[in-house]
Amino acid sequence: MAVDPVTGVLHLTGELDAESGPTLLSDLVRHAVEARDVVVDASGLTFVDHTAVQALLHARRAAEAAGGGLVVVGASDVLTWLAHECGAGDLLGTE
Repeated sequence: MAVDPVTGVLHLTGELDAESGPTLLSDLVRHAVEARDVVVDASGLTFVDHTAVQALLHARRAAEAAGGGLVVVGASDVLTWLAHECGAGDLLGTE
């Protein structure tokens, strides 16, 4: 995870699955609480599973509890499908 110092956008790269999810979740939640309004660019993810949606939903709840929000942009077709299947399509910037 890299944060653009100018825009504050979080850029995710690589895989987001059960193995990498807990570490990323911790980082996402910390950033969500600090930044409050979070934009996550998922275009650099090469693999996602349901863990990705769970991590993003958890981070969004943390951001909302801090008075902000979280939205995902650049979602792949797979991440988009998973988000909609989990009833979390509103995570995506296209909603």
